[in-house]
Amino acid sequence: MIAQPNFEAANQPVYESVASLPVNEIHPIGQVVEHVVLEDWFQNQTSTLWATIGSDFDGITSGGLGARLQAPGSFGLESSVMTLRESFDGYRNHLWIGDVNLTYEILNRQNVRGRVGLGVNWLNDAWGGEAGFNLTAGIDLRLTDRVTLALEGDVGNLGDADFFHARVNAARRFENVELMLGVDHFNIGGTEVNSVFTGMQLRF
Repeated sequence: MIAQPNFEAANQPVYESVASLPVNEIHPIGQVVEHVVLEDWFQNQTSTLWATIGSDFDGITSGGLGARLQAPGSFGLESSVMTLRESFDGYRNHLWIGDVNLTYEILNRQNVRGRVGLGVNWLNDAWGGEAGFNLTAGIDLRLTDRVTLALEGDVGNLGDADFFHARVNAARRFENVELMLGVDHFNIGGTEVNSVFTGMQLRF
C-alpha cells in the first residue's frame, strides 16, 4: 500500500514549528549575537575625536579639541590642544596648551583598555612659548553597555616649569557618539587650575 502524504503537516506554518521548540534551544543564539554586538564598539572602535568646554566657576573658562588614532593592541598617536581663558574685573588673559604623543596599548581586555606613551608638550601665551617632554598614560573602563569611565594623566615639563595634567570623565554612548562629563586638573610650575567640563566624543 502506498503511504498517503501528510499535507496537513507539510502546510504547517514555519513560525509554529519554531515556536514549538524549547526555549533553551533558541535563547543561546540570542546570547551569542548580543555578546558580539557589545564587544564590537569597545574592542574595535579604539580611535576617538573629542571636543570639550568647561569652567572653574571662578573666572576661568576652558575649551579643547583632541584626537587619538589607536591600533588595537599596538601603537597609536594622540594629540590635543586646550585653551584656558581668565576673565576678571578689567583683566583678561589666555593661554594655549597642547601635546603630541606616541602611545602603545599595553592592556586590552573585554571591559578594560590601557595605554602608555611619550611625546612633547607645548604652551603659548601673551609672553611667549615653551615646550618640553611628556609622559602619558590612560585607561578606559566599560561600566555598562552604554557607560564608560576614562582616566588620563600627563607628567613632564614646560621649559623650566614642571607640568602635570589629570583628567577623569564619564561618557554615555549614543551609537558612535558619546556625551562626556568630567574634571580637568592642571599644575604648571605650581599654579593649579581645576575645570569641570562637558563635551562630545566620536569613536571610530
